[in-house]
Amino acid sequence: MYAAKDAYASLLIYHRLAKIPIPIPLPQLQSQPPIHAPVLIYSLNHKKIIAEARISVSAQVPGTHCGITTASLRDATAINVIKLIIPGALIQVSANEK
Repeated sequence: MYAAKDAYASLLIYHRLAKIPIPIPLPQLQSQPPIHAPVLIYSLNHKKIIAEARISVSAQVPGTHCGITTASLRDATAINVIKLIIPGALIQVSANEK
């Protein structure tokens, strides 16, 4: 009896979690998110969190950040990674990068 209840509880949890959508990139914003706003960085398939970050103070100024040129603040933003969850994971830095 206990095993059946345990299995049923697991099934209920699974069905509830299955309703949560897989994270996708945010639509283009009209303005920059606030400085120090938290950011989660996902794997290329959007299934695993690979790092935690915050919007950088240098995001306020368009220019070159770590060798990447931003034409305007709507194209990209600068972040500071504060915690690596999966070291060595690959990320796509810009839409032009393959």
